[in-house]
This record gives sequence, C-alpha cells and structure tokens, in this order.
Amino acid sequence: MRKRFESTGGQQLPPSPPPAPPRPPWAAPLDWWSSLVAQLSITSLLRYGLVGMAAGVGLAVGVPLAVLTYQRSLDSVEALQVARAARTAKEVEFHLAQLQVPLRYLALVPGLVEFPARSLENLLRGLARDSDAYEAIALVRRDGAILAAVAPFDRATPTAAVRRLFPMALLREVIDQGAPYVGSVAHSPSAQAPTLMVVLPVRDRADQPAAALVARLNLNFLNFLMAQSQIGTDGYLYIVDRKATVVARSLRPEEAQTQGGTSLGRIDQPDLLRAIYQPRDRTLLRYRGLRGSEVLGAISPIYSMQWLVVIEKPLRAVHRPVRQAIVLVLTVLGGSLGLAIALGIDTSRRLVRPLLALTEAAKAISEGNFRRRVTIAARNELGTLAAAFSAMGDRLQTSFNTLAQKNQDLQTTLQELEQTQLQLVQQEKMSSLGQLVAGIAHEINNPINFIHGNLSHADQYVRDLLMALELYQRHTGDASPALREALANLDLDFIREDFPKVMQSMTEGSIRVRDMVTSLRNFSRLDESDHKAVDLHEGLENTLVLLRNKLKGDGDRAPIQILRDYGAAPGVECYPAQLNQVLMNLLDNAIAALDPYRSANNPATPARTPTLAIVTQDLPPAPEVCHGQATTLIEIRDNGIGMDALTRDRIFDPFFTTKPVGQGTGLGLAIAYKIVTDSHGGRISCRSVPGEGTTFYVRIPRSRRDQPTPPRLTTPL
Repeated sequence: MRKRFESTGGQQLPPSPPPAPPRPPWAAPLDWWSSLVAQLSITSLLRYGLVGMAAGVGLAVGVPLAVLTYQRSLDSVEALQVARAARTAKEVEFHLAQLQVPLRYLALVPGLVEFPARSLENLLRGLARDSDAYEAIALVRRDGAILAAVAPFDRATPTAAVRRLFPMALLREVIDQGAPYVGSVAHSPSAQAPTLMVVLPVRDRADQPAAALVARLNLNFLNFLMAQSQIGTDGYLYIVDRKATVVARSLRPEEAQTQGGTSLGRIDQPDLLRAIYQPRDRTLLRYRGLRGSEVLGAISPIYSMQWLVVIEKPLRAVHRPVRQAIVLVLTVLGGSLGLAIALGIDTSRRLVRPLLALTEAAKAISEGNFRRRVTIAARNELGTLAAAFSAMGDRLQTSFNTLAQKNQDLQTTLQELEQTQLQLVQQEKMSSLGQLVAGIAHEINNPINFIHGNLSHADQYVRDLLMALELYQRHTGDASPALREALANLDLDFIREDFPKVMQSMTEGSIRVRDMVTSLRNFSRLDESDHKAVDLHEGLENTLVLLRNKLKGDGDRAPIQILRDYGAAPGVECYPAQLNQVLMNLLDNAIAALDPYRSANNPATPARTPTLAIVTQDLPPAPEVCHGQATTLIEIRDNGIGMDALTRDRIFDPFFTTKPVGQGTGLGLAIAYKIVTDSHGGRISCRSVPGEGTTFYVRIPRSRRDQPTPPRLTTPL
C-alpha cells in the first residue's frame, strides 16, 4: 500500500474520515422514541404494548360499527315511519269513504225528492242508526225547504239544527253546480269534537238538480285511530288539513286525562309549516316538530281530503340505538383492554416478576423484614437463587424470633410486675384499713354494748334513789341544818328534771355508736366475702352513713343535699365487699367534686346548692351488654366542677389523679373499673361537663349467670 507523506515534514497523516450522510427528517422523532422506550421497564413495555394493540383493534372495529349502526338505525326509522304514515293515511281515507258511500248511494236514487216525507225521514234515521259519526243529515230543496232532517245528538229540533249547522247559500251553490262538496274541518261545540260537512246534489226524475243531501260528520273516530297507531313511547302523529289546522293528534296519557278528546288548533310555527308543505324529494325530514323538539318526520297525504298524516319521532329516540351501540363498543373495547392488561400482567409475572420479587425481598430484608420469602417454581438459575435466598431468610428469622421471644418475655415480666405492684399497694392499703375497721368495730362493739345494756339499769337505779330521797324528805321531820344546806346546794329539783334528759341523750348516743359499728360491719362484710345476693340499697345507705361527716355542713361549709330515686329491685348477686368499695370510691369522688361549691366565701365558684343524686333502676336484657342479661343501673350524679374530655378519658388509668400531692393515690377509680368489669362482668362509664357536674353509670348483671370469676384483687373491706 502506498503511503502519503506531506512534503514539508515527511510525517504520515491518517486518511480523512468520509463525510457523514445527511440525517433523514424522521430520524429525530425516532431517536426520541428510542430514548423513551429505553427508560421503560420490561413490564411497562409488555403492558403498554398489549393495551395499545387492544385499543387500536377496538377503535378499528368500533368506529365503523358505530357508523354502520347509525346509518342502519336511520334507514330502519325511515322505513318504519313511512310505512306507518302511509298505513294511517289509508285507514283514515278508508273510514271517511265508508261514511260517504251510503250518502252517495242515497243521492243517486231517482226521484228521491218526490218520496213522502215520512219515508225520507226513515231513510235518514236508518243512516244515523248505522253510524254514530252522522251528527246531522238533511234533504234540502233549492228554495230552502227542508224535506227531511235528522239530528240525533242535538237538543233542538232537527229542522232548527239543520238551519243552524248548514248555510243555505252554500247549499244552493252546490245544487246549481251539481257537484259534490266537502267542507273544511270545523269544531262542534255540542259534541266537543271536529266535524266535516259533506254536500251531495240530488236530481229529480228529469235529471235536473233539485235538492241537496247534506250531512255533518263527527270525526271523533280519528281519536281511536290515533290511539291504535303503534309509534313507540316517544313518537307521535297528527293530521293537518290544507289550512294548517290540526284535525287530530295522538295524546300522551297526561294530555288525554286533561283534554279528554281532540281539539282543533292551527300551526303557527313557520319552520314546521315549510317542512310539511314544501315539495320534497325525501320522505324523512329533520325539523323542529309540533312539540318543539328536533324530530325526524314522515308525511303521507290523504288525497281525497287534501289532508296530511305526519309522524314525528324525537331525535333522542332515534339516536338511542346508536348510543346503545356505542356503549356496546365501549364495553367490548373495555373488555379487550382488560384482556390485554391481564395478558400483560400474566406475561410480566412469568418473565419479570421473579426478578422483581427477588429485588423487593432483598430490599425488605435490608430494612429488617426477615420474614420475607421468595418462591420460584422454575428450575433454573432464578429458582436456585430463590432457594438460597429463602435459606438465608430462614436463618435470619430464627435469630430474630429468638430475640423477639426474649423481648416478649421481658415485657410480660414487666407487666406482671406492674400489676403485682398495683395489687400489692392496694392490698396493703385495704388490708390496713380493713384491720383498722375490724379492730375499731370490735373494740367499740363490746364497750358500747355494755354501756347501752346498763343504761336502762342505771336509769332505774337513779330513779329509785330519787324516789327514796323524796320519801325520806316527806316522812322525816325537820332535818338537820347540814342536811338542808346540802340539799339546797344539790338543787334536787333540777336534778330530778334534767337527769332523765341526760339519760335519754346517753341512750341515743349509744344507739348512734352502735348503728355506726353495724354500718362498718355491714360495709366491710368481713363474714360475706363470697358471691351472693345482697340488698343494693342497704349497701348504698351504709356507705352514706360512713360518709356522714363529709356530707354534713360545719361552719361556713354548706351541707350536701342527697336525692334518692331507688327504682331497682334491691336483691343483686355480687361480691358485696368489692361492690361497697366501688360505691365508696364513686361517692367520695363526687363529694370531692362538690367541695368548691360548699364554701360561701369562695368567689371563684357560682352560688349553687351542692347536690348528690343516687338513682337505681332495672334494665331489660340487651344483646350487646353483659352477655344479654338483665342488669341493674346505678347512677351517681353530682353538680360539681365537672371534667374536661382529656381528664375524663384518663380517670380509670392506674395512678392518674387530679388531687393534690398527698391526697390521692390514683388507684380508686382504676380498681373500681376492674371490680365492675372483671369481677362482675359489668360496665362503668362517665359523662361530665366542665362547670356543670359529673355522672357515673355502673351497670352490673342481676344474676351470676355468665359472670366471670377473676382472682381477688384486694382484701375485702
């Protein structure tokens, strides 16, 4: 090969590259499409390709189908409406001809005018009996004499009716011309229907015009023909004469009820008149119809009467099949798209889904989801990779489960410790209080019984001594000066009067102390720790006795008014000691809520009477409450300071309290909640409005059936 050198330096130069061919105009869009496709995933390419193919096939089939359906619908409507219009025109023409044939035959009878009047009247009556359409029939001579007349539906005499209905000048003109005459449609006020006048010349035996056979036809039969025409639910038809007067038309049900029959009316719509009367080369026209909407109309003439039968169908009714076809096409297209999407999903599942599953699983494990597994049935490299991945996940899951189990054990132990702490605190508190109450009751009971039992004897002894002293004074002479001075110092009369009162006060005090001890014993129920039926109202009253010091007023503190409304039966099966503990906690909280309103010197609270209401009632069984058992509702309501929503939602939480430090433990309502719900299977709820008061609702089953029996939470008080 020869090498080319530059003469100046002798250095070999590479050959120059050939010039790039010019890029065609379609290269830029192709490059854009290639870059777009390169950014799509395999799944997107499969799905979008199949969807585009289905959409293209659907459009290629659906658009021609919609066009053909539209054209076919128009052709069908045109053929149907033209046939209906022609059939209706023939029926109307046939019925009108049937009414005129007897009149024509009668007018051709030779020497009809020479017939006797009775015979003529019988002939006319026979025609009227054959058809109700003959409103009036008469035979009138040229000079105006009425040879015979029949008017079966007119209240006036036949002669008067004929002279009112038929103009004599017109009759003479018809007789002179010797040709039949058919008048325009007119409205008959008496029959409330359109009528038509027919005049036929009658010749004498010399074949000269001598009279006229005139008849007024009632066109009410057109209503029947209109009603018999089957034009669908949206179409309608009507008949117009040469003067643009609507002779008859089909009525909708609401129009038939209001109008009752056919009434005449002129068409005053220029577009409609042009569409009806203009020369046309098509039998189906599009215009604004009689009822004001766009219609497709078919017109057929009645040649004998110079009438037109018009059938109009709204465009919305004509286009309804087209809309149905479009809906069908869209349905088919949607089905095709759905099938394409399903094929795309299936294809992506078979080809791309395993790779995506492995990618997502690896990402999930990297984020800490060790339960993620991948199952691939294919026996190829993907299946082997999935098996190894699953084995790795199993080992990680085992380690994670071990750690999770240890963590769960620690959480369970912590919860048990918290519950144990709660129970120990309350048990210690209630145990100490129970021992204190039991000790006080025991220590007070014996001395007070001794005092109460001996008060009657002491009273009797003192009375005997006073009686003996009185007898001594009465039967002894002058006493010594020392004795008289001692008796004067003792004020024996005052002692004799005041001592019974002192003894009475001591007796009442001992009774009160004894009642207090009885209430303490009844409240604590030390000998009734099992589940049994107790008097609910007695427990409430005993609790109020124990809280008497807090309820009564002292100094500037007003007393609390107690309102009782006991409507429930007293016998309730429960744990008495625990239920008394619930009542004590609820009543004590209600009293604490009323304290700000008991001081008359507290300007921060409005003046009101502190009131505590206790309501009990029996409620019927409800499926969603207490396993469908009959329950008793205890309602404790106060008009104290109330609570906001945040506080109300936390009042049953352990260790939550609104009292100052040192005045509450936060366990009273929490334990009350556990006693009602766990020990008795009941419900406890609260409703409170700040500044208006609080109401607690305790609902427990009346019998022990289906009640849970949890372990004892506290020592019975």
